[in-house]
Amino acid sequence: MILDLDKFPAHPCQTQCPECRQFVTTETSTSVSSVTCLICFMTALIGCVAGCCLIPFCCDRFKDITHTCPKCRVCIHTIKKF
Repeated sequence: MILDLDKFPAHPCQTQCPECRQFVTTETSTSVSSVTCLICFMTALIGCVAGCCLIPFCCDRFKDITHTCPKCRVCIHTIKKF
């Protein structure tokens, strides 16, 4: 059970929703962040222009992770990359 918002892992976890006060297992989703675009730009600069610079958009490790409550759909916490 995780109640501290700063200690959320990158995978779904059990916590209490601050909005509906239910104990739930969070749902996670990834989204493109500025870090993803920056890594794409940097790989293009070093010569990976044949589509390889788009790899960061396919890998979840370069994206932000958002934990949401499955009951009320409120965003509980977002783990930002950098």
